[in-house]
Amino acid sequence: MGYGKDAAKADALQGSHVSAVTGLSVACRDASHVFFVVQSGQQVLGITKDIKETIRQHLTSLTIVLLTTMAPKLVLTVRTELAKLNAGVSLLEAPMSGSPAKAEKGELTIWVGGQRSVFDTMMPMLKLMVSRIYYTGQLGNASSVKAIHQIVGATNLVASLEYMYIGSKYGLGPKVASVFDPRKQWIVESVSGESLEKVTGKR
Repeated sequence: MGYGKDAAKADALQGSHVSAVTGLSVACRDASHVFFVVQSGQQVLGITKDIKETIRQHLTSLTIVLLTTMAPKLVLTVRTELAKLNAGVSLLEAPMSGSPAKAEKGELTIWVGGQRSVFDTMMPMLKLMVSRIYYTGQLGNASSVKAIHQIVGATNLVASLEYMYIGSKYGLGPKVASVFDPRKQWIVESVSGESLEKVTGKR
């Protein structure tokens, strides 16, 4: 079951084993798992407010997964707001990385932060969506790692332009690209000396 403000995109869900509904509250009312896929942390907070009565009255266990890239502080704010509404709601953050083409193939990478038992329960579902999953520990960690990942990616991109330029000066041309491929170096696997636990996927 899914909901989107864009009517065309919502209708497109009908052909992908998803039943589109007319409102957020309807989508969440009887759900046991809810995934937020929006553009910003502020939108996540807005959605939380829009469905606060549904969350407050939810009688069964509910797990909310934030697939949006957002600031760690906002993740903790969402946790606080959810706890005020319903102490039985579990929360995971799982910011994604990858292109639209990779998303269609199920080849995205996610970093997950939150209670380990909740993460373990959600693993079978997450594996259906992405190819690489990294568990980072407590809430806020995954968003921090994603931010660092973006910085490393941008740094590698600039570096790749530099070595391509230097390679061209040495007459190497495109050959240098086959030796130094920044795309294979963009996944951050450790932060501040602490190893991230890679749960699934290929290196």
